Amino acid sequence: MMKKIRDLLRDKLTHDHFSVITTFSGKKAPIVAKEEKPDLILLDIAMPEVDGYMTCEKLQSDKVTRKIPVVFLTGKDLEFQSIIEHCQNLSAAGCISKMSTMKEFSVEIRKFLPKN
Repeated sequence: MMKKIRDLLRDKLTHDHFSVITTFSGKKAPIVAKEEKPDLILLDIAMPEVDGYMTCEKLQSDKVTRKIPVVFLTGKDLEFQSIIEHCQNLSAAGCISKMSTMKEFSVEIRKFLPKN
């Protein structure tokens, strides 16, 4: 995820009272997830070093992170149906379009959080 978009989303989620941890690459994300054990992992499909799909596979293969819901963030709306199918094949919780408004984004994120 581009730094500018990552920072914008982090600021929005923090403003909406979410605790947010970010990382810059798909390679580092599983390491951070294993250490921090977040309630939800938001992955861009197109990331440096390792894409979101491969990162999700790595998360799913680890007993510590496999139960953490993964939500993909994508700007590839023209292929949205195939992205949804790919997410389902990876057992991801779902995906959210980058084209969503900030208000829609927070609402969508809440749908994927585990219910306590």
